[in-house]
Amino acid sequence: MAVGGGVRALALNLRKHLSNMSKKDVRFFRWPRGGRVLLIDFFREDAGQDLIEYAYLAAFFGIAGYLVLSSIGPTVGATYNAWLNPTTGTPSLWEPAQPLTSSGS
Repeated sequence: MAVGGGVRALALNLRKHLSNMSKKDVRFFRWPRGGRVLLIDFFREDAGQDLIEYAYLAAFFGIAGYLVLSSIGPTVGATYNAWLNPTTGTPSLWEPAQPLTSSGS
């Protein structure tokens, strides 16, 4: 009995909430008349279209960023290694100052 009462209370509660909703909101809670109606409603409905477009845009930027960073990485590494090469890079251009010596006075 307690289970039946709980289900009945739930159904009454759902009916109360559905009566406060608009007809467009209520149709999401109704059982479709058939698979064809569900399929037609799926292609006609555009409620989540902008969310999907933003997801596609984010995926595009993510893939483009990955490709750019993966292609620029070896170039930056080669340039950095060329700068640090002791024979031809920046260290070869730098000559340290002669150390100060104390005069014997």
